[in-house]
Amino acid sequence: MTVTEQTIRVPMPGLDRPVTVCQITDSHVSLADERDDDQYNAHARVRDGMFSNGHPGALEAALLDMIDRARDADAVVLTGDIIDFPSRANLDFLSRAFTHVSPPCLYIFGNHDYRAPWMTDEEAAEARDLFSALPGLHNAPDYAVLDVHGLRLIGLDDSQCQVSPEHLSALTRDLAPGGPSALFVHAPLYAPTLYEPDINFWRTCGEMGFPAHLFPEQADKSDLRLAAPATRDALTLLRTSPGLHAVVAGHLHFTHDDPLWPGATQYTCANGAMGFMRRLVFTP
Repeated sequence: MTVTEQTIRVPMPGLDRPVTVCQITDSHVSLADERDDDQYNAHARVRDGMFSNGHPGALEAALLDMIDRARDADAVVLTGDIIDFPSRANLDFLSRAFTHVSPPCLYIFGNHDYRAPWMTDEEAAEARDLFSALPGLHNAPDYAVLDVHGLRLIGLDDSQCQVSPEHLSALTRDLAPGGPSALFVHAPLYAPTLYEPDINFWRTCGEMGFPAHLFPEQADKSDLRLAAPATRDALTLLRTSPGLHAVVAGHLHFTHDDPLWPGATQYTCANGAMGFMRRLVFTP
């Protein structure tokens, strides 16, 4: 698999110097071995075949290539679904991959990282806890902050298209200083210019905070999670935070950049499973 690295310039008022952040997202590494049960192994064969086009090892090699390409960046952010399910083989590979990351790194949950299709909510919660013990992972994947050369990088788990009350409190605290900030999430925020491409590609809406009236026939389905009160408050907070000029997301498997509100743009990156990564140069 050939890796495609796209460099884009992101305006960030208030910085004293450019800051380069490499984004890797949606690699969907799909491994299982003798440590995993038959269900995981069968699922891995299907998913790896689908994402790698029948080339075993291609997803893992591409991810390691991306990590190597990011070695000269100021930071690396992995915005979720780096693994496709929490098998022991996937978690072991992920832990080993972290040892190759040279710059400061944030890892944010995607909806696949900790959940396979057959898992209960309780099993998914247990799988989320496994990430805390992974060697090389230096942040909790549900929420983290990294300050790099005057730029605040905030990683937020919105893998269920919601923001928890606890994370709303953390966002309020960490955006309060008002300095140059970028939010990194898995699912993009709703944007009017993103909605139609999203619907056309997925036949459903994968954006956080989409207005229910746009898709009333499916608004009550579980895969379309209308914003809960804490999520609505978080979206209001983001819109009114003067230092937040960029939101960086994945999840949709295609590239699309959209204005969110005056002074802020959302940058949605295509999937690493297709060999795509981005180098974001935040520029004063």
